[in-house]
Amino acid sequence: MILIISEPDDATTDSVINWLKYYNVEYLRINNTNVFDFFKLTINADGNIDFVCQHDDTVIQLSKITGYWYRRGKLSLNVNAVGKQKYLNLSEVTNRFLLNEFDAITEFIYNELHNIKKSVGNIYENNTNKLINLKIANKCGMNIPRTWILTNKQEVQDIIKEYKILLTKPITQSGLYYENDEICFSGQSYLFTEEIINNFPDTFAPTLFQEYIDKAYELRVFYFKEEIYISAIFSQLDEMTKIDFRNYNFQKPNRTPPYKAPDSLKLAIIKFMDKTNMKSGSIDILVGKDKRYYFLEVNPIGQFYQVSYPCNFYLEKRIAKYFKNGK
Repeated sequence: MILIISEPDDATTDSVINWLKYYNVEYLRINNTNVFDFFKLTINADGNIDFVCQHDDTVIQLSKITGYWYRRGKLSLNVNAVGKQKYLNLSEVTNRFLLNEFDAITEFIYNELHNIKKSVGNIYENNTNKLINLKIANKCGMNIPRTWILTNKQEVQDIIKEYKILLTKPITQSGLYYENDEICFSGQSYLFTEEIINNFPDTFAPTLFQEYIDKAYELRVFYFKEEIYISAIFSQLDEMTKIDFRNYNFQKPNRTPPYKAPDSLKLAIIKFMDKTNMKSGSIDILVGKDKRYYFLEVNPIGQFYQVSYPCNFYLEKRIAKYFKNGK
């Protein structure tokens, strides 16, 4: 049985499951909205391990799982399932201790799932560090944009005098912005000009800035088990997508044909993914007008529909076949 951890509205999961059904592969999908009661975990003297969790009539038993796909979301264990009401009157310190105990159990379960032979994705890759990845990408032979983390207005002004325009984006996978008095989340990049920094206070929270590279086009790369699938994205001529193609123009979508990359870039990508211990992920690469390839970032759980569908790569089918055949 293939265990899939995902979210209720993830269309990519739906598409892969359709192919699993086609191949008659047994699967169990768990969404982050499902809360499981933890029953038992056994580590035998011979090193064999098993655990059992249950949600309504759905039972997870490690010994019956032959494949694991962490797509998105998390496995939610019901902390109050053991003892029910008797935890309610305990001190905050004791409750925090019990939560830490359950966190340790959950971490162990994720580790065992990740070690299953046919496994894709890892919840602990979800918060991959952009700064570490930039350094690794550079060591693997890829160009990277010059990057600063700054807290001082004057330092940014000095850099803008030299570079004229900078980009800013979250240090983590997703940042905050305000729109109509509401807090919204976004991982997109934005232009940062002298006019903007002049309105900043003298000091501010650590903020990521990157040099603005005049691009010819972008690449979205999907990596899966040392296989590389690439779509070119001609986003530079559309004002909506010029800075970040993820600011989609649904009325006039960017052209996204398949792309044949040089072997040197492919080898650098494989080396990078090996160094970061990622078995799959979506990588953003910019091709500058100087004809150089610039690594921007990797998202281990990034969407790959826009690589799969317009380029006829059928990546959903490829993933399902992996769980069917193990290769």
